[in-house]
Amino acid sequence: MIDPRSSPELSPERLRMIREGRDPQKDAEGATRKLVTGINPNARPYRPRALHADPRTISHRWPHAVARIYRILQGAQKSSSFVTAVNGAEYPELARQYAETWIYYMTRGKPAPVGKVDHNPFRNLSDTDAMRKFVRFVEDICDRSTGKLGSWCTK
Repeated sequence: MIDPRSSPELSPERLRMIREGRDPQKDAEGATRKLVTGINPNARPYRPRALHADPRTISHRWPHAVARIYRILQGAQKSSSFVTAVNGAEYPELARQYAETWIYYMTRGKPAPVGKVDHNPFRNLSDTDAMRKFVRFVEDICDRSTGKLGSWCTK
């Protein structure tokens, strides 16, 4: 019988991984992938609450705001530049403002630019505070659309 402590192929680290049900080969490949791409292969996908929760639990006005944003973005095209993409929208200026707000909200967890001004209003906020601020910004965009598209929040 081979003593596992003396075998180079069965190091204590490898035995621990086998006992835990992890495949040492896959872990090594994942670590290499993380070093090369910078992406953790075991990370859970990020799902912000404001975008995936029941709209009525966020705010009584949120479902109306989402419907108004859909109307503002109506006619937007696919493009590599979001400025070009929103030019065909029903209200291009507000569509651009919403796109910027959404981009800032989704990149709030990324590091701030070094040596440059950070324009992201959501950076360093907790998830709850960032969601509330995002909802408020979207409602402000909807308020600015009232002159052209009519009332957006009906009770």
